[in-house]
Amino acid sequence: MNNKRLISFVLVLVIVSVSCSSITSVSGTETPPEVTPITETLEEATPTKVPPLVASGNGPQGFSAEATSADSVRLSWEKVEGATSYHVVVSTNEGEALNVIDLPLSVTSYEDFLAAPESQLTYAVEAIGDSDSLGKSITSLTTPARQPNPLIVMAEYNDSAAVTKMIGAEGGSLSLNAEDGLYELTIPPVALDADTEIKLVPITDLSDWPLDGHMIGAVGIEPEGLPLNVPASLKITPAGGIPDSGLARVGFSFDGYGSEFALSPLAHDMTGASTNGGGHRASLRLQSGFADAVMEWFTNIRSTGAGEASSGEVAQLARENQPSDAARALEQKRAAAEAADDELVPLQSEKAMNITRWFEYTRREIAGASDCFQLKAAMEHFESDLHVMETNGKSIDPIEREVLKNVNWDELVDRAKETIDEAAENCEKKSGQGGKQVGGVTCTESLLRNIEHGSTSFYKELQKRMLDRHGSQQLSDARGKIDNYCSTGYVMSGGGGGMKVPYALICNINQPFTATGNVQGGSITLTFTPNLASNPSELPAGGSSTYSGAGTGFSLAGEGTFTLTGSPGGPIKLNASGPGTVDEYGGSGDEAYILAPREHSCATP
Repeated sequence: MNNKRLISFVLVLVIVSVSCSSITSVSGTETPPEVTPITETLEEATPTKVPPLVASGNGPQGFSAEATSADSVRLSWEKVEGATSYHVVVSTNEGEALNVIDLPLSVTSYEDFLAAPESQLTYAVEAIGDSDSLGKSITSLTTPARQPNPLIVMAEYNDSAAVTKMIGAEGGSLSLNAEDGLYELTIPPVALDADTEIKLVPITDLSDWPLDGHMIGAVGIEPEGLPLNVPASLKITPAGGIPDSGLARVGFSFDGYGSEFALSPLAHDMTGASTNGGGHRASLRLQSGFADAVMEWFTNIRSTGAGEASSGEVAQLARENQPSDAARALEQKRAAAEAADDELVPLQSEKAMNITRWFEYTRREIAGASDCFQLKAAMEHFESDLHVMETNGKSIDPIEREVLKNVNWDELVDRAKETIDEAAENCEKKSGQGGKQVGGVTCTESLLRNIEHGSTSFYKELQKRMLDRHGSQQLSDARGKIDNYCSTGYVMSGGGGGMKVPYALICNINQPFTATGNVQGGSITLTFTPNLASNPSELPAGGSSTYSGAGTGFSLAGEGTFTLTGSPGGPIKLNASGPGTVDEYGGSGDEAYILAPREHSCATP
């Protein structure tokens, strides 16, 4: 897209009027069935000291570890005579040693894409002989902090061909038959709290494609940024099928018009697994079969797609272009791990080894989750693992199956407890600071609510295990703190044409508030200064607004006034109007946004 065309495109779509056809709310309207509480409180087990990893015997010589990014580490060692394979484990911050991978004798290096950033890591590589261990070698390093460097692509949408549907707490589906293929979105029950207008928008062009394979398909999904209580799925069936290129298949997502491009793993379907002539799995395409379609799961609505790439390309993107969001960074790491490891798995016991590997990946993700959003991403993977185990895990010994599942469940229960406790304590600590966001509490409140109500079969099992392990008082104490000390805020979204606000949290509409949006190849900041309402229980009458930002080859700015209509309980419609400029071009127009209530998102006044 040349600069002149881009300026005209943005000028027409940013300055002209943007209409909003409906108002939807994300506040809860239905009450799930109550859970019968367990009255007694179980004592927590006294933590046992984790023994450190130590070298032993004839371990591999020359074992070294080098951080290739904040959360990827390259390991290498020398071949051991008499060994038949190598077993690699890692301990994070002197915690329990978790499995990394089992490798054949011919492989003496490995890049770990699931390493924890800003952590002390101790790796061990063990040489395995015909019947026993030959020895173990140890190496340690400290990884640096994450330095986000998100990719930007350039997306164009055909809003006139979009399809919409109102979907509520009971769930539903929506499909778009576009020129490039069929897109089928399925939103399960309890994913949404209330009736919400869901939209699928054809993407007509995606410039600056960053992968070395072709794009399978991509579609815009709105309202962008809306978090879901449980994962939704998108199935993409390209019009011309999917050629057998031998490359890995990966999912991806991005914000607005192409910012924050990030990779993600596709849903696993092993029914189409086969092998190539080299005696190894051909690629991720075999893990994501679905015949001539691919499927992706997600818990935050945004433009989503799938494409093909070499494992090296996926690895390079994961190292060099980490997204700003920690949960999406984890998704990209998982995609890189699966793409890289796929070529290293021996043919024997192919399916069983893949399933075991996925469970081990997921356990590391759960154990290393730094916040609620990362934990929920890991939970998505765990739920997918359980499904694959149920349908394709018959070749695994029944005792091993239960061990694989139980260690992950135990890890999840403990991390969920820590996450819920931390959010509840943050609500209490920030009470009295009204107008300030409490980080991660909306995610945690959704997690807690799903556990309390056993919203799905997965959450029913998590509820049972949490109550058995920690007792009911754990949940009720956390619930009490969140309800008492965290109040409702608003999620602002909207825009259209050349500008989108995907998801901005506003705590107090009686004070100046800002929101960050997306334009082609860049971002924009909007500031709203309200005229205070005479009655605190009423909405401000309106106020003044400004915006400024820059995209690829242009800058834009504007100012004007805005009005608010609705009630403080929401949803609220915000209309802004006034003059604006794109470079030297000027005009005037309107913009429209929705402020939907978001429970337990802000500190109480």
